[in-house]
Amino acid sequence: MNSPNTTKNQNIIAIVAMLLMYIAISHSAEGQFFSRYGYGTPIKRANKINIGVEASMGTRSFHIKSDITAIDKMKLPMEGGNFGAIIGNRFFKVKIKQGFFNSATAVSQKFKMSEIRGLLNLYLLQALTKRPKYFDAYVTTSISHGSLKFYGSYVDITAGTKGNNSHNGSGTGNGSGSTSSGQPPQCDGPMGDPDAGGANPGTSGNPDPGQTTNTDPTSLSRKFLGKTSNMYANAGLGVECHIPGKKHFASLFAEIHYGVPFSTTATIQAFNNTKTSASMSVNFGLSFGITR
Repeated sequence: MNSPNTTKNQNIIAIVAMLLMYIAISHSAEGQFFSRYGYGTPIKRANKINIGVEASMGTRSFHIKSDITAIDKMKLPMEGGNFGAIIGNRFFKVKIKQGFFNSATAVSQKFKMSEIRGLLNLYLLQALTKRPKYFDAYVTTSISHGSLKFYGSYVDITAGTKGNNSHNGSGTGNGSGSTSSGQPPQCDGPMGDPDAGGANPGTSGNPDPGQTTNTDPTSLSRKFLGKTSNMYANAGLGVECHIPGKKHFASLFAEIHYGVPFSTTATIQAFNNTKTSASMSVNFGLSFGITR
């Protein structure tokens, strides 16, 4: 099982490699395009850089495959939002986004997910002679790393950790309930009555006020069990409505992504065979910033 640090390093390396490769290709392709067709000057066009931020709301949907019966083959829709930073020009945008999602209310179990994603948007229609002014379409690719947290009571995460708390006073006067070696063990029932509850402590009409039993189902459903770390390769399409300006930009966008998992690690052994399927995500948001 890989450590969380190894997974984070893989994520960072993949994002950096993707960005460096694209920057090299885009500079070469852009220069060749404008030189060949005489459409403006590459240097002047490259100076128009957009820097800004964005916020969006969206959904994630995938299935869980596990050897744990309670969650195996479960469809998991999630809802949440993203925020991040943008840099690019009219031909491409590079984004780094952080997202937080919760399982939908219709899901029987509780899940949470945090995700960091590096994206590359390509505005291919901008290369046309009659390029769109207010509406534009783009293709997007991304690498994402998400931590999926599991909550509930279907996994015993304390199994094997309470061996020292077993009863050791049965049949002897030196048990955990004795007060001294020269006195008989005390009964658990009220007023020392052996018929009141010595066989089953706490089952009489007057239970010991020092005993606490937490059987609240809401509390059990919120119990944190563990998490898995998942890396996805994603591709998708988007449409954007933008307001151009000389010194600023603002855009409304909608996009859809399809993601394929290629790496999964778990924090505890119980989730070693728990994986997520391919995912579908939809985002609606707003981006704005300055043009330099």
